[in-house]
Amino acid sequence: MRYIIVALAVSLCALAGLAIPSGLNTMPTADTMNLGQLRGEVRYNSGLLYANGESWVGGLETGAILGTEAGIDRVGNKEVFNAKWRFFGGGIIPGVAVGAQNLANDETPQVYLVATEHLPIPVARAAASLGVLRDTDDKYVTMLGASVGYSAFDLKVDHVWKSAKDGDLNSTSIGVDWKVFKVVTLGGAIYNLEDKKPTLGANVGVQFDLLPLL
Repeated sequence: MRYIIVALAVSLCALAGLAIPSGLNTMPTADTMNLGQLRGEVRYNSGLLYANGESWVGGLETGAILGTEAGIDRVGNKEVFNAKWRFFGGGIIPGVAVGAQNLANDETPQVYLVATEHLPIPVARAAASLGVLRDTDDKYVTMLGASVGYSAFDLKVDHVWKSAKDGDLNSTSIGVDWKVFKVVTLGGAIYNLEDKKPTLGANVGVQFDLLPLL
């Protein structure tokens, strides 16, 4: 019982301090990390909607109770917080989550609602996501993405855009993650495929479960 209490305390404290939200190349999904899980990640040329063109983004993220996760990222020379709550579904039922990112002083939060369905495809892992995000300029971004995984590899594709009336965001990204070891993942992505010179990115992450260590 003592270890369970400690694990809960660690996870709940992390909500206040400890993330690149669980997601695809650019968009967050409705998936959340499990209680006691911790992930550290570094991305180069990420394409995340709150990175504002910064080359390097690093962060810590943790899962807590009731389908919540939260984290803190280093974006350029500032720290921004993120939080997400999956309040409906999961598994065979589409999960629905509400979240906020870019939480910091003198910053405008990006609030989003997203649904993710894990598809019953034999042998492979597959999921599709659809969401909407309120951007820092108060305009709405539509987010659509999918992932397919087999063995140690995961292919991720997503597209984010604002309406033709707003017309200042239209980006498709494709990436691949490779779980090299049990807790280490390497990845690469191509962002803004619509451009003549798309952006290349890379990421490395370490994820492990805190509960067995307590």
